[in-house]
Amino acid sequence: MLLQTYSYEPRLIRLDAGRPVKLHFVNNGRATLSFSAPGFFRAARVRARDARSVAGGRVRLAPGERRTVALVPAPGRYSARSANLVHRALGMSALILVE
Repeated sequence: MLLQTYSYEPRLIRLDAGRPVKLHFVNNGRATLSFSAPGFFRAARVRARDARSVAGGRVRLAPGERRTVALVPAPGRYSARSANLVHRALGMSALILVE
C-alpha cells in the first residue's frame, strides 16, 4: 500500500478471507500519513507483534517510513481513509474487499 499526499495506491484492495497476508505500507509523502481502517483491523486476526502497529485501527507512518503488518482478514467490505480531514476530502481513501 503506497501512501502519498492525497492518495492511496491501490484504491481497491482485494483479499481472500481467512488466508494470511502481509500488507506492506510505504509513506511516499513528505509528511506523516495514516491509513485508517478500524473495522478492517478490528475484524482481522493481526499477528501479535504487529498489534501495536495498528493500534486504534490505523497505521501511521513518518515520511519515507515502511512497515509490514501480517494478518488474517475477515470477510467483508471495509473503508480505509486518512485520519487527516483535508487529505480525506482530497481523495485519500480506499476500499478493502475481503471475500
